[in-house]
This record gives sequence, C-alpha cells and structure tokens, in this order.
Amino acid sequence: MAAEPPRLLVLAGTAEARAVLEALAPAVAESRLRVLASLAGATRAPRPLPVETRRGGFGGAEGLAAFLRARRIDAVLDATHPFAARISANAAAACAAVGAARAQLLRPGWDGPARRFPDLASALAAAPPGARVLAATGRASAPALQGRGDLEILLRVAESGPPIPGVETLVSRPPHAPEADRALMRGRAISHLLARDSGGADGAKLHVARELGIEILLAERPPAEPGAVLPGAPEALDWVLETLVLGR
Repeated sequence: MAAEPPRLLVLAGTAEARAVLEALAPAVAESRLRVLASLAGATRAPRPLPVETRRGGFGGAEGLAAFLRARRIDAVLDATHPFAARISANAAAACAAVGAARAQLLRPGWDGPARRFPDLASALAAAPPGARVLAATGRASAPALQGRGDLEILLRVAESGPPIPGVETLVSRPPHAPEADRALMRGRAISHLLARDSGGADGAKLHVARELGIEILLAERPPAEPGAVLPGAPEALDWVLETLVLGR
C-alpha cells in the first residue's frame, strides 16, 4: 500500500499565501501532498484558491488543535496578515499542543521614514487639527477613527458596508496601483497617511506618500510568534518542501 502523502494546512489570506499555494498545486495534483487552505472570512467574496479551502474560525487554540488532530495535519504554514496576531498565537499554541511543524510567513515591514506608534488610535491622535487624513486601514479599524471631528478622514475599504459616523469611506479593493494612490492623494489634498506596517504590496502607498511629502502615521505590527519566521513566498515554499520531504 502506498504511503499516505503528508498534509499541510495553510492559514491564508495574503498574496504570499496564494503564491505558495499556486506553487504547490502540481504536487497536490500528483497526490504527493495534501493541502488545505483556511481563510478567516473577513472578505465576503475572496478570489478562489487553487486547493481545497475552508472559511471561518476554529474556535481558538483548542479548536484549532482539535482540527489538526482530526485532519491529521503534519505542518502548518501561517501566512495570514501581519496584524492577525490572535490567529498566529492560536496557531503557535495549537501546533505545540499536537506536535505539528509550524512556520510564520511574515513579509518585511516598511523601513522608510515615518512616525511610528503602538496602535492606530495613538497614531491618529498625532494628526493635527484640520489634517486631511487618508486612512488605508480597512473597515475593521473604524472604532479607532472615532472622536476626531476636527479631522477630515477618508477611510479606504475593500467592501461596501454601513456608514461610519464622522468618516468618509472609499470602496477600493486591493491591490492599489501607485498611479491610483498618487492621483487619490493629490486629488484629495491628503496631508497625512494613516497606515499599518503591513509590508508587501501594501507598502506602495507609503512610497507614494513619501514621494509627495505626505506625513506617514504608522501603527507598528505585533511581534512574530517564536519559531521559524520566513520573509516571503520562496522561503515558505522551501520550508514546506524541506519539512515535508518533497522533491520539487
């Protein structure tokens, strides 16, 4: 009887996760590897991934550990958003509990000039009265944007939703081309860019803001979980192949 192929769970939701999954698709098709992708469900209509995909949470670290046992997962690649700290913490705890290998794909952050803050609320508090702020932080950041009626805040969101008091929303799904960011910032006379240090393609808006002389108010990302940290999709692919003993 042929040996059962190793099983990999990819906690997805980033461009890097998609790149890894696309690179692994041939091994899945050849039955050399079983891959399951998981999306948290923050986006209502995500682009399909090239492997079996589930959506929704696991029920914390204990729920994820039970899932890993039930599905006999050998390794977990945490390729979630750099600010998905709770998911990453749960993945680390669950993998430790069941003995599954784990690595975190964490793309490099912004290394250019910016005023840095521990969170979005403190970053926004640094904006002076009358500032015209582009908040490239998504709908989930709305609570942090409340209470600054002395600012003009334009919040860029990926999907439409209910109005946010005191905040104008702009529906624009990523990725955002630098030309579009440049036109937006110039056209709206933006004085400050409020952003999270997400890295990757998200960094394009920071380059545009620096080019235009717009002050950047940047929320620092949470620290990585202990263990293997991989800076990009190529390194993550190498980790999967080495960990699960696959040939290219």
